[in-house]
Amino acid sequence: MADSKAIAVLRDERLRDEVARALPSGMSADQMLRIALTQVRLSPDLQRCTPESLMGALLQAAQAGLRPGMFDEGWLIGRWSKRARAYEATFQPGYGGLLKLALQSGDVTGASTGVVHEGDAFSVRLGSDPYVEHVPALVADPGEVVAFYASLTLRGGGRIVEVMRRAEVDAVRDRYAPRDAEGHVVGPWAHTTRPWGARQCSCVLSSWRPSQATGSWRHCRPTKRVPA
Repeated sequence: MADSKAIAVLRDERLRDEVARALPSGMSADQMLRIALTQVRLSPDLQRCTPESLMGALLQAAQAGLRPGMFDEGWLIGRWSKRARAYEATFQPGYGGLLKLALQSGDVTGASTGVVHEGDAFSVRLGSDPYVEHVPALVADPGEVVAFYASLTLRGGGRIVEVMRRAEVDAVRDRYAPRDAEGHVVGPWAHTTRPWGARQCSCVLSSWRPSQATGSWRHCRPTKRVPA
């Protein structure tokens, strides 16, 4: 059986050269293409995507230095485009990738995410001195997922914490998650809540930046749930 156009484009040497130029030093273009090829082979929707969109999505991942499908750094997602009336590939940074970029910035010394179940002991304080204390219930069934959180420890002291209730995360997913031509949610969050919830908390944290004037951290855009 002949390869799909999407698979064929990943074997093109010209794409390999572009990926090599886009990647940060120390990362292999051959490894990046092998990872992408595995993702496409496992996803019928990606195999239907236009070659141009797949190339663009892979180059976006390469420029960020994030590996699709590896350690929740990000994913290649094939979604139906009503505008183009075709499947198009997009790169979706995952919570692992967002935290990786935060740590690489040099402004962050620690980062973590978590999923809170009904049976867990969980305490959070926001405001000028935020903190999270989470003790998971070590039982076979800890109950339903009720919340998600992400935390950054800043260089020089201080911490930023974001907490989202399960209902908030579900609302963002239902409104923004990528879908196929039949309207079904696609991607890693179609069957599990952890990547989606942790990613949304991490997205909000990524909207914080240090002020060049004062050095203090502030939102660089209004606090809103970031669409996929």
